[in-house]
Amino acid sequence: MSINALLGTGLSALLANQAALRTTASNISNVNTPDYVRRVVGFKTQAPGGVLGGVDLGAVTRAVDLFLNAERLNASSGAGESDAADRFLDQLQKAMGGVAEGRDPASRLAAVTEGLAQLATDPASAAMQADFVQKLKSFAQGVADLGNRVQELRAQADGEIGTTIARVNTLTARIAELNVPIQHATLGGNSSSVLRDERDAALRELAGLIEVRVDEDASGRVSVTTPTGYTLVSDSAAVATHNDIDRVSAETVFAEITTIRRNSSTGDQIGPAEPLERHVTGGALRALLDLRDVTLPNIGQQIGALGAGAAEAMNAASNASSSWPAPGALTGRDTGLLAGDALNFSGKTSVAVVDPQGKLVRRIDVDFTAGTMTVDGVPGPATGATVGSFVTALNTALTGVGTATFANGVLSMTASGGNGVAISQDATAPSSRAGRGFAHTFGLNDILQSSVPTSFATGLTGADAHGFTAGQQVEFGLRDAKGVVSQSFTYTVAGATVADVVTGLNAAAGSAGSFALNADGSIGFTPAGGSTQRLEILGDGTVRGSTSLSLTEMFGIGQRFQMAQATGLTVKPSLAARPSLMPLAQLDLGPTTAIGDVVLASADNKGALALQAAGGNLSFAAAGFAPAQTNSLSGYASALVAAIGQRAAAASDAALDAKSLKAEVQERASSKEGVNLDEELANMMIFQRGYNAGARLISIAQQLYDELLNMVR
Repeated sequence: MSINALLGTGLSALLANQAALRTTASNISNVNTPDYVRRVVGFKTQAPGGVLGGVDLGAVTRAVDLFLNAERLNASSGAGESDAADRFLDQLQKAMGGVAEGRDPASRLAAVTEGLAQLATDPASAAMQADFVQKLKSFAQGVADLGNRVQELRAQADGEIGTTIARVNTLTARIAELNVPIQHATLGGNSSSVLRDERDAALRELAGLIEVRVDEDASGRVSVTTPTGYTLVSDSAAVATHNDIDRVSAETVFAEITTIRRNSSTGDQIGPAEPLERHVTGGALRALLDLRDVTLPNIGQQIGALGAGAAEAMNAASNASSSWPAPGALTGRDTGLLAGDALNFSGKTSVAVVDPQGKLVRRIDVDFTAGTMTVDGVPGPATGATVGSFVTALNTALTGVGTATFANGVLSMTASGGNGVAISQDATAPSSRAGRGFAHTFGLNDILQSSVPTSFATGLTGADAHGFTAGQQVEFGLRDAKGVVSQSFTYTVAGATVADVVTGLNAAAGSAGSFALNADGSIGFTPAGGSTQRLEILGDGTVRGSTSLSLTEMFGIGQRFQMAQATGLTVKPSLAARPSLMPLAQLDLGPTTAIGDVVLASADNKGALALQAAGGNLSFAAAGFAPAQTNSLSGYASALVAAIGQRAAAASDAALDAKSLKAEVQERASSKEGVNLDEELANMMIFQRGYNAGARLISIAQQLYDELLNMVR
């Protein structure tokens, strides 16, 4: 080997090991730097002319494992999704309260049952009346609070969706921005390690928000897509738009999240706006969308079913009973019925006017099946065929002792002369309109009420007039299992009868599904093909006559009203203010009962016993995650509490598993990509020795040159 070759070999060793030492020093100094990936130096032998010589420093690369990178992205998506679900369901469970605290619906309902049992022993006790009403208020308020909490959590989820979308936009824009210098550096043979560290960190954060797939081409540029193939980052980044909503209720309809892509050079939009939700398959965003549009609404519907079931059962009993003394007036709720609607009652009921001591002043026995009235044992007016004609006949029967009015869907009955009015069901042939008694149908003596009907059993038939104004419209949407509105259609009121409404609804729905009038006068919807899609009301501009009820609210179309049944549940204000109005007694009317006989007594507990029995086996329609079933109120409430607890526990377990998986993958990646001080210090010693060896070779070459120079002098 020539002296020049020896000098070149030493110099190459000096320079290569010097560069390696700089790289090692950089690794050591960044041991605590987040997202820093360890740099690795590579050496290669110089072989000019095929003759082994010095050493060259190869490329300085990042210690990246592509497989582990992909696994980290997947683990981040899973952890982000499960964490969001866990946080929200944990909040809901805490809002419901535990059984030990006595704040859950089942415990509050048990307290109501206990209060009724005590009240039945002494129905005249003012203290017990007040205590029971307080327990009933606690139950109603608990259901309403839980239902409202569901809506608050939906609002919170929507707010986090907006925040998440904003962050996704920031990250995708930054990734697209970093692609440019990384590509230039790669094609120019320069290092882009720092930029790649930043980009990888952005990709991992993005994956926690929305599940993605990442592909890198030979130039170093990455493209980011969803698992469905929708491109979030290519030459430019897609920009998503979320519409914020100030207040969320059961009726709230959320606008779709849309994205647009623009040409990176011209800024022109590329193609139409694309709905994003159908492309979101994982990450925190998927969980938030599922919570807002699927999980929480379903739970809200189950809570509403409990509230409506309690109201219907208790009101059925209370409307067949009376307080003592009997109230001077009974005022019902907005039924949505019109004066021209067919009466459509069968069976028998009795209306009595009684004095403050419970003595009979007027007795009106109504036989709906026969269409007749008997007043104080004497044949009276016919009932008539419509609601309006019945009220007219009732006024005739009440002449001199009271009046009845029907306006805006509300029936009222008022006794005169300081007397009271009470209603009872016939023991053998109770009155019924679509399964509800006369007083219950009109809500004359309800003890629980809601902001929407607790039953959609209208009692209307296909031949009855629909009562809506031609041209009024309802907008419908079908929401799929992911919460995405897959299709929509509009129904415009036309025709004259309820049957015409059903026909028009089916014509508007087309292939989406079919509507049908149920036997009780409600209208149901079946999605086409037995799909899991559910009907959503996007807008309802209808109103039935002079009432306040819309078409969908009247007939119970769509599931939003089930949620509203919970949020609006209250004890009737007049009862809350005066617990003595609690209907704990029942009229005692026999075949020989005469005017002046006592028919209502303060010690009568038959109404209290009827309320006790009201929580027996009830029919619950399918609601949310719960199938149609026959159950007791307490059984349904317990099942609801258990279902929320189980869902929260499952979410917690899933979050722990996802967090553990993410940590495990991160640990594996860190062992590959992270800086190990012991290893780096060992490398520093090796590179230092290499540097010293190169310096020694240069020193030897220098000595040889000196000797040669001395020889020629």
